[in-house]
Formats: sequence, structure tokens, C-alpha cells
Amino acid sequence: MAIVAPALPPSVPLAAARQMANVLSPDDRRLIVRQIGICLRDFYVHLPLKMSSLAIDPVQECLNLEDDLPFIGDDTEFFRRLMLTLTRVRDRHTTFVLPYPWSALVAYLPFSVEACWENGVRKLLLTRYVGVPSNDRLVPGVEITHWNAVPIRRHIEALADENQGANPFARVAMALRTLTARSLAYFNPPAEDWVSLTFNGAKGIETAIIPWYVQIPNPDAATGRGSMESGDASPQQLRDGIDKNLAAVNDAWLRIYGRAAGTPNRQIGAQFDLGRYLFSRIEEVAGRRYCYLRIFSFDCDDVSSFLRGIAELLAKAPDNGLIVDVRANPGGNVPCGEGLLQLLSSRRIEPQPVSFRATASMRQIASVVEWFADWRPSLDLLYDTGERFSQGFPLSGPDELAPLKQVYHGPVVIICDGLSYSTTDFFTVGAKDNQVATVIGVDPMLGAGGANVWQHSILVQFARIAGVQEVEPMPGHASFNFAARRSTRVGKSRGIPVEGLGIKPDYWYRMTRRDVLSKNEDLITFAASVLRKLSG
Repeated sequence: MAIVAPALPPSVPLAAARQMANVLSPDDRRLIVRQIGICLRDFYVHLPLKMSSLAIDPVQECLNLEDDLPFIGDDTEFFRRLMLTLTRVRDRHTTFVLPYPWSALVAYLPFSVEACWENGVRKLLLTRYVGVPSNDRLVPGVEITHWNAVPIRRHIEALADENQGANPFARVAMALRTLTARSLAYFNPPAEDWVSLTFNGAKGIETAIIPWYVQIPNPDAATGRGSMESGDASPQQLRDGIDKNLAAVNDAWLRIYGRAAGTPNRQIGAQFDLGRYLFSRIEEVAGRRYCYLRIFSFDCDDVSSFLRGIAELLAKAPDNGLIVDVRANPGGNVPCGEGLLQLLSSRRIEPQPVSFRATASMRQIASVVEWFADWRPSLDLLYDTGERFSQGFPLSGPDELAPLKQVYHGPVVIICDGLSYSTTDFFTVGAKDNQVATVIGVDPMLGAGGANVWQHSILVQFARIAGVQEVEPMPGHASFNFAARRSTRVGKSRGIPVEGLGIKPDYWYRMTRRDVLSKNEDLITFAASVLRKLSG
């Protein structure tokens, strides 16, 4: 047995963090449940789809939870029950955000684990250790076989059932991503205070006992946009497509495990720092040069600067082929993703339309909020047509896309995974529907997040303007994110929703040991071989 010392100084054992006092009163808990129930009932755009495809009724579950509140003694049990209801919705856009201090905490282990394939078998490898383990054989490259005496595959399957991925592959991908680091703003704390880790080391099967730790990060890290329940709604916020849970986890990976974990090297001080969102390099494979562009996030309010920076990169790229890698990209500003498509195509890109759910409350808001004037006529026909959804209109305005011209003229492949989500779904699905690129997946499906996400605080502002009395602010700095407008595909798949379905990649690639322990060399070689076929 090996006891491992803490990896980062500003941390405390998870066991100590469990002793935090309650922050919500019984009335606070009741208000939270009631507000989430109202939001799901009247504004959650995917409610009909989820009730049909998953055979659930989250609105009724909220009513049942409200009825059970007198028997719930503390915040921990309340959070568990509420998050269980939302987990069953299987929508990473639609999440409860715990109040402070939980919202500022990240639980982590001092090592990362990633999956690869060897001889047709999926294996879990330790890829990085932070700090100095007392067992010097617990090094990158060892295979993890058991987690708390449970075969690691079974543990991953159980953890996958606890997250909100829209399909089984997305749930497994999220389970792997949060296996050793998770934001407690969005995720229940680990059940155990320490992990019994069994691995296949240099001297055979060994076991190490490793405690969970809690780090208090920058409180803005989870969203990259300041407080979760403050500030006025802006046109940019209303075009968000982002999984904020994954954004918080990615930020934790950056701070705890470093760039090798697959997050950008952020630079400080530049007026517009494109390096916060991506990096590029030239890869030479079999005597040909290719441009490799890794985009970590589309979460940029300055759409024109974002696209102009990428256009400058692409203008200098070799024309043998472009590899756009959007693995683990949680999304961001929808026009950033759809605008990038226009830089890659000579055709006019058709952006995906988004629709509201047609309800009386949504019609009341659209009737007075000018931002929703396009959607207003179809919502006004709510009782005349019986339609469940409004008409669809794109979030990317014609004034943004029309000036954009094709910059890159070579063949393009996009690499994605089950974590590629929201705006990244808009980008990847749009690439297929507009015939811009060939898609390579390291998972058989994308994250399949087909929506524009709002914070509950934005809904509160609109409800006040429109006189919707039932919608009230959340207490205790808690928050709620939800899918407000759904996206549908264009082209030959016109009208098919993206949520829960996404697309299947043209190629399914299985990551190798060299990929996860080094710099994705085999993955890039495979992508280059696809580009070679495309160029003839």
C-alpha cells in the first residue's frame, strides 16, 4: 500500500470539506425546487422530446421532491435528490448550479486517467501524476485495473449513469473526464474519501491508497463570465451554446494537470488573446505538411476578432489539408462556430435555426422583448396551430456571416468525441449538413447538445419585463441553466433535432497508447491519411 501526499498546496482533504454547514433554509430549498419545476414546465425546450424518448416526467418529480422536503434534513441530501432528477433528463445544458461555497470547489485526485485501445481492448492508463507519489512505480503508462476493488470498466459504467450525457458514448466520455477531477458546482462529491487504486506496475499488480482533495479555484472559472446569477442579459449571452460543467472541468484539468491534459496555454495581457481558445501547428506526415488546429473553446464574445485571428492562421496554412480538433470542446458563442464554417467553404453556409417551445409563458415574454421579434408571430399562433415549437431562426445573424469569405481551400477533417458539445455540435453537424468537412470521431457519437442555453437569472429579467409572476430569483446564489431554444439540422436532414441525436462520424478512430501518453501522433497520422484520400 502507498499513501500519496497532496499534489497542490492550496487544498484540503475532501473528508474535511464534507463538514461544511448547511447554507439553505427550508424555504430556500422549496423556492429552488419550485423555480426549477416552473422553468421545466414552461420554458425548457426539450421537455416533450425527453418525456417521450426517456419515459420521464421531471416536472412531476420536482413536485414530488417539494412534497418530500419536510423529511430532508440537510443540503447534501437535498442536492443529491435534485441532481438525480436532472440527471435523468440527460441534458448537459440543463443543470442545477450549487450555491457557494460548493460552487467554488473542485474535487480532484493527483493523477489523470485516459483511455486507449490495445489489441482490440480498451484500457485505462495513468497519464500524469502531479507531485511525488511514495510508490515510485505509479508512473505514467501504468494500466489501472481496479477502482476501490471494482474493475475499472464497471466503475466507469456506474459513474456514467450519474452524469447527463445525451447518449451512452457521451456519458462514458464524461465519466472518464470527471473520473479524477470534477467541479462540485455541478457534480455530487465522490462517495469515498480516498481511492484504492490497483494498477499493473513494473513488478506486477500493486495497490495505492490515494485521498481525494478539494481545491478552491477562481470563482469565475466555471463559466469564464463572472458571477452565475448577476448582470443584465446581453445579445451575446443569448447566443450561448455551452456545457458549463465541462468548461469548469477543463479549467480544473488545466490548473491541476497542465497542458498535457488537453487544455490551452492561456496567455495574460494581450488585448485579444486567441491563445485562450486554440493553438495551431504544422504537422508533417509522409512527406506532406498539414495544418493542425486545436480549438478548446468557442466561448468568446468578440466574434469578429475570434474569426479574424483564425482567418490569419488559415491564410498561411499548407493546402494539403486542415485538421480541426474539437475534442472536449464544451462550446460557447454559436456564431463563432458557424462563422468558422464559412471560412472553410466556398458555398454560403446555412446556419442552424433555433426554436422556442410554444407555451403561454414564452409567448408572453416574446411579446415584449424585442430580441425575440422574429419568433413572436409563430408564438402568437400558439392556440391556432397547436404547434409545440415556434418557427426557427438562426442565432448567427446575416450581417455576421455575409462578409465572411472562404480562406482555406484545401480538404478539411474535424476530430471530435463524446465531449464535443453544444456550439461544437453546431459546428460539426453544420460541417456535415453544409458539406464542408469529413468527421473523425474518437467516440462513435458526439455529445449531441442541440440547444441555446440560458441562465435562470436571464429568464428572471425577461419575466419581470413581461409580468410573468411565477418566475423569481434563486436564493443563496444558487443557479439553474436550461436549454431555452432547440436547434434543428439543415440540408438533406432539415428539421431533424440535434439534441440527443447529433451525428455519427464518417470514421471512428480508436486512440492508442502513444496518443494519450504523447502528442496524438497516431491520431494525426490517421487524419492525414483521410486528407490524402480526400485530395486524391
